[in-house]
Parts: sequence; structure tokens; C-alpha cells
Amino acid sequence: MRFLAAGPLLQSVSGEPTRDTNIVNTILKCGIIRANGFLNGFSLLLAEIRRRTFSLGNNLQGYLDVLDDFFGSYEYEQSERMQRIVSRFLHSILDSWLTNAEVRTQVDALPKWLLKSHRKGKAKYRTERDAFIRFVDKMALQEPQALKWLLSTGSKGPSDEVLLTSLPLRMWNQDSDVRIRFRVAVLNARLFHAIQQLDIYPSVLYTGIRDFYSGVEVHQ
Repeated sequence: MRFLAAGPLLQSVSGEPTRDTNIVNTILKCGIIRANGFLNGFSLLLAEIRRRTFSLGNNLQGYLDVLDDFFGSYEYEQSERMQRIVSRFLHSILDSWLTNAEVRTQVDALPKWLLKSHRKGKAKYRTERDAFIRFVDKMALQEPQALKWLLSTGSKGPSDEVLLTSLPLRMWNQDSDVRIRFRVAVLNARLFHAIQQLDIYPSVLYTGIRDFYSGVEVHQ
């Protein structure tokens, strides 16, 4: 699948990402009936999109329609695999999400669903948590104002209280897996960069995050 997705790029004189409708249609036709075919193919395709060797083109709605079928199934909606692939999907279309209001409207429910799952502690596996934190981290780096879209705080932007309560920072900073704690440490630093554009006093955010760190038990 990776070869099929990236192969045409090798023949491209312009070096533009591949737009192969046959590959896209093949994956979409799998749907929930052939769930493994869709999830495996979609995951590999997303990897190529992040490498900028493939483009979703005008097929965003097609993928959202199929994903909606998966959300209608309890088996998949609650699965680690689904959370991970949705995080990667958002990561792959982040540039469009940041620059296109129509795209944000189309996918608005997905980041909210992930955020809710993480706040409720339903992201049981490290890979789920890591994928979503990567998305939030890249979003905060590229466009700090996007935090208000994620957290639904209105036009004035998120406050320090919203950042500390709506994002599950306490849970992430006290994660049982040290790899997640390292990952969110980078996000914490990124938030300090972001709040310079959000009219939030760094000292207030620092005090809140420091409390999270003081709650972590260190075993000698």
C-alpha cells in the first residue's frame, strides 16, 4: 500500500503529492464491512499524507462518512485503534484544519470526541495518549489561537483556567508511562509559547502545572 501510494510520486516531474483516486476508492469501498482493510489501508495512507507524498484531494467527506459508520459501532468507537487513527487523521489534515473554516466545521466533532475520551480516562493505551498529545502539541506550535477551537472557549480565546481544566494536563503529567510524561513535558513548554498570544500570564499557568508535577510519586 505504501508503494502504491508513494510510487507515482517517483514519476512526477513536478514532485507534487500523488492524487490517486483508485487507491482512495479501494480503501473507501472496504468500509466497516471490511474493517481491517479500511483501517490498515487508511493508516498507511495517513502516514504518506504526513510525509507529503500523498494528498487526500477532495475525498475528505468520503473518509468522514466511513468513519461515521465506525462511530456507530460500539466495538470500534471504544477501541484503542479508533482513537489512534482519528488522532493521526487530524494530525494529517492539520494544515487544512488551521487554514480552512469549512474543514474545521466538517471535522469539528472528532477532536472534541478525543478530548472528551481523554478527560474521562478512556484512552487506556499509551499509543492513544501519545497520538493525541502529538496532535495538540503540533497545533499549539503552528497556531496557538487554534486552542480556542479545540476547547470551545469563544472568540476571546482560552483562559489559564480553561487550559488547566479542559486539557487533561494533570492526568497526562501524572501518567504511569514515563514516555507520556516526557511527551507532555514538551507540550507544557509549547503552551508557554502559545499563551504569549492568548493574553494569559505565564506565572499562573506555571503554578498550575507545577502542582501537577508535585503530585507524581517517584519510586527510588
